[in-house]
Amino acid sequence: MEPLTIDVDLSQVSPRINTRDGVDLSIECMFVTKFDTKRGNLLEYSKFRTVEAEKELDLEGIEFRTLPSGIHKLDTDYVHNTLFGIACFHKLITAETIERGARMRSVGVLVKDYRAMVTHFTFCEKQAQSLNENGAELTDTTTLERYMDRQNGDVQKSHAHRLLSDMFVNDVSRSVSSLSSLFHFYGASLLTIWKILLLRKRILFFSDVPIGVVCARVHACGHLLELPLSLTPVEERHGELGRLFQQTPTRYYYISVNDLTLFEKQEYQNDFFIACTADKILTEKTNIYDVLCDRRELIVSPDTSTSPGLRQALQITPSDIRRTNALNKICSEGERGNMLMEMAIHDYFAEMNEAVLNLLKRHTCSKMEIEDFTKDGLFDAHDGFFLQKLSDVLEANVDVELPSAIKSKCCSIC
Repeated sequence: MEPLTIDVDLSQVSPRINTRDGVDLSIECMFVTKFDTKRGNLLEYSKFRTVEAEKELDLEGIEFRTLPSGIHKLDTDYVHNTLFGIACFHKLITAETIERGARMRSVGVLVKDYRAMVTHFTFCEKQAQSLNENGAELTDTTTLERYMDRQNGDVQKSHAHRLLSDMFVNDVSRSVSSLSSLFHFYGASLLTIWKILLLRKRILFFSDVPIGVVCARVHACGHLLELPLSLTPVEERHGELGRLFQQTPTRYYYISVNDLTLFEKQEYQNDFFIACTADKILTEKTNIYDVLCDRRELIVSPDTSTSPGLRQALQITPSDIRRTNALNKICSEGERGNMLMEMAIHDYFAEMNEAVLNLLKRHTCSKMEIEDFTKDGLFDAHDGFFLQKLSDVLEANVDVELPSAIKSKCCSIC
């Protein structure tokens, strides 16, 4: 039987989000962080939209998250933060001995909508440079306050919302938070990352600076678990399976060594998250993640109680190769970052997720023979280990028949 392929006609793809919807540009908090040669990383300035926002938003550690390890090597960079925040870094070479020849600052905002960060990027970028050029001490915050007041004022509410369609090109080109860029970087290993996310595992991405592009990959990974748009709610289509599947990962974006004590707490040990770091020491704390993405290398944490079985479940299989070829075909039909291509890749993963849920639903509380999950070409016999683990995670109670003796292909994960 011919293997299942999910073909997407780029000319027929509809955006997942209504591009006529406005994006709320309001800023919940604006802040400035700096590096001081005597006191280290500092929060130099912050302004909240309301008293309630000040109570709700915790800026503790923001000075470490917005001035990543190794960022002194760069002149500019940007960092994404949780609560939908972005900070732009700038380094200015100076002749001041007390500053050790460089002045470093980040200017950032916290917003309600990820898409709004794109609009504020240019302002933060220019202000980081301007503040550095105006001196070592921050003495005038007028420009910062006026910008925030304008974004949060009546004028913004009445007509300053921008359409998503106007912002999309900036989003995928500037932040590289696109699925096509993700596939271009990881290739076949993106299918392994997809499996890791399906199994609700904690993923930590490690890379040297610049870190902005890695933060964008964290964001893009969250789209791998979405389902096709439907008038029928997910729970009606898939019952309890659908409810559990909709539990999406927390995107922590950039974390630093300053967050270590937080992630070692028990509640974070059971959390399902995606994060990234430039702090090498965090890669050695194998208890805070299940899988480490060290640039392009995927490594299962030895502290993961099920690590041997997890390695087996994450092997690249013939079905992954077919899916990789299908994604290569989609990417060959357009320019990387093109909106239609992004939607085509999104639809491809969404349809795969729907097919996986349908497969598990059909065999809930029963035996799934190898023929049951290979006959339509969606999976191969090699995928039995992965399907069994996925059934356990989604509490489908499926007894998956495992191959007795299959020579495993070279695995992409250590």
